[in-house]
Amino acid sequence: MKRFALGTMAFVGAAALALAGAQAGKTTARETTKVKLDNDRVRVIEYTSVPGGGVCGPGKHSHLGHVTYFLEPAKIKIVGADGKAATVDFKKDDVIWSPAETHTADNVGTIPSRMILVEVKK
Repeated sequence: MKRFALGTMAFVGAAALALAGAQAGKTTARETTKVKLDNDRVRVIEYTSVPGGGVCGPGKHSHLGHVTYFLEPAKIKIVGADGKAATVDFKKDDVIWSPAETHTADNVGTIPSRMILVEVKK
């Protein structure tokens, strides 16, 4: 389940540092979404979630192909569009690549999760 994309940490780090023009996000009782950068090539989003909240969007949702950089450890239950479920423990500084997908992803751990997600548009 963990698909580490070696070399992408530098990309994510560079994207995270290029936060000029950061936009306001949304906050709910269980999660905070901050769009840090959105242009014609990428969208960089910081997600924070309390236990029980969605870690990268509420409920069933979709993403373009994306890199995720975990700023904190996280225990996540992922349910794919096919209904298959997996629970994965991520460590701080883990970096993964995920192709375009539809899923639910919930924080099933005991601490808040925090990550940067970089969706690749082109």
